[in-house]
This record gives sequence, structure tokens and C-alpha cells, in this order.
Amino acid sequence: MLDTIDLVCPALRNPLIATMMKPMEYLGHGAVGSVIGLGLLAYSYFYKDSRIRQAGVAVFIALMVAAGIATSLKHGVQLPHPRLPSAYELPSGRTSAVFALASALSVTFPALSPAFYGLALLAGIARLYAREHYIWSIIGGAVIGVATGLPIALKLIPRRNTSRQPSMTFLGWAGTCALGVSALAFFYTTENNIAAHLLADNNDTRNHSVAANFDFGTVAARSSLLYGWSGDESWDRGTRSVVWADAPASELVLNLPKEQDYRFRFDVFPFFPNGPACQRVQVSVNKMSVAKVWLEPGWHWYEFDVPKTAVHAGKNIVQFDYGYADQAPEPDERRLSVAFDILQLLPKSY
Repeated sequence: MLDTIDLVCPALRNPLIATMMKPMEYLGHGAVGSVIGLGLLAYSYFYKDSRIRQAGVAVFIALMVAAGIATSLKHGVQLPHPRLPSAYELPSGRTSAVFALASALSVTFPALSPAFYGLALLAGIARLYAREHYIWSIIGGAVIGVATGLPIALKLIPRRNTSRQPSMTFLGWAGTCALGVSALAFFYTTENNIAAHLLADNNDTRNHSVAANFDFGTVAARSSLLYGWSGDESWDRGTRSVVWADAPASELVLNLPKEQDYRFRFDVFPFFPNGPACQRVQVSVNKMSVAKVWLEPGWHWYEFDVPKTAVHAGKNIVQFDYGYADQAPEPDERRLSVAFDILQLLPKSY
């Protein structure tokens, strides 16, 4: 599955995919559902269609109920948001809204059910794509949307005779299900890969048993950078010294006191101009591969073990191979991979 992720990630970072995903996110806005509900009510008024009028009413009720349940659960569960420290995660309010809307519309127009649920699914995928939610929040939002929208629609909207479904409807359902399963499998695996090395934000990275502390962007560190590095930079009003890796791979030299098992930690920031970060760092020590670390957008700490068979006392060569190096925004002519702040080496026994 890791090889599959390496193949899929470049496609997800394509500017065309990023452009397509952005409007998909807006499908979950309550305003979109409200406009559709008003459109159904207006149609029913001009054409005297009581069934469509009931559909418009069902849309509004489903959206309000789904929003109420999602909001209550967010404040009740209070799981942290992947990107916004002040926001809560579970469930996704936009996903619950768009699936409630899709459920009401599917009862109204049964032959188009795969299209409605397919669009709702794309809206949920767009939230994962933008890293606005974790996968369980999207699943929870979808369950809430269907569990509220479907019974409300079935209660209010008179049913049509749909005993014979066109073959295209079955093909549509097959495509929607295939998209859902493949997308969920991809993002589930990606989240697990990130979590394998990601340190919690409240983890205390200060440790008295640090064997070496490599502070990128400082004069002391510059002489140890071999190739694949940009110049020293100062971020966050001078509180963070940083160096970008500006190539598909980079190397540095570390001096270690002795041959033993170590735990490496680094604080890094992946460059991601389009779509999800999808960046990974393959770490090798003295040409021995020791870890493949998948990165979350933003500044985060990660850790991984380095066995004593990979290191020796004195000089050690550490190589970082990246998933990609993309063009920086103009007028910057560099191709950027990952920004490094700190690299810590701790004895494994700490």
C-alpha cells in the first residue's frame, strides 16, 4: 500500500485536481443546501407540484437536524482538529450537511441517487484532501447525514414507483462505491503512516539526555550540511532558525559520541503548494535505510529509532530522500521539499 500511496500522491498534487477539489468543499455549506431547498419550493409554487414542495421542506428540516446533531457532538466529544487548535473535529459538519441533502434529493429523484451520493462523497473527500478532517470525522458526518436526511425525506415526500431501475443506476452505484472504498483506504493508510512517527503537539521535546542537538539555520550547523540545502532563514520573528531542503535529496554529517541505539527527532515543515502535503522523508544513516516518515502539513515533531548497527562513534552521514521537490512561488526560483528546524538525537534508553 505504501507503493500505491507513492504513485497516487503526485496525481493528488496536480494543480487540476486541486482546482477541482476546492468547489467540492463548498457543497457542504448550509447555504448551498438552502439555495437548493428554496429552488425546490419556488418550482413547486410556479408548477403547483406538491411533491416537490414537500421535498423542499424535507431539505430544510434535514439540514437543520443534521447541523444540530453534528454541532452537539463536536462540543460533546471535543476531539482536536487536525489544523485548527481552537476547533473541534468529530464529526464533520459539512459532510453531515451534504449527505443529508443528498438523502433528501435521492428520495425526490431516485434515478439520480448515485449522482447525489457521489457528489456528497466527493465533498467529504475534498475535506480529507484539504486535511480539514480525519477520516472518522468524515464517516461520522456521512452517517449523521444519511441517518437524518433519509427518514425525514421518506416521511415527508410521497414515493414514486421505482420497481424498475435502469442499468445505468446500478453502474452509477458501482462507481460511487468503488470511489468511496478506494478513497477511504487511501486516506486511512495515509493517516496511519503519519501517526506512526508523529509526536503529539503537547509532547515535551526538551530532554536532558539528548546526545546531540542540531539547530538548523545557525552558524554552528552550516558546516555540517553537505548538499541539497538552501541558505539559513529566520522565521516567526526570529524565534525559529530554518533551512529548506531544496532538492529531491539532501545530506548532513553528524558526530555521535558512541555506537548505540538512538532515537532521532526532528521538527519539520513540508512544502505543499497544491493538495495534501503527501510528503515523506526516507531517512538513511551511513547508507542504511532506517525510517520512512510521512509528514503532516505545518510544523510538527516526528521521531524514529536508529539501530546501533547503522551508526558508529564519530562521523555519520545522514541522508534524507523526499517524495518531491516542487517549484516555490515566484520570484523564488528554488524547488522546495521540507524545511528543517531542529534535529535531536537521544539514547534509545531514555
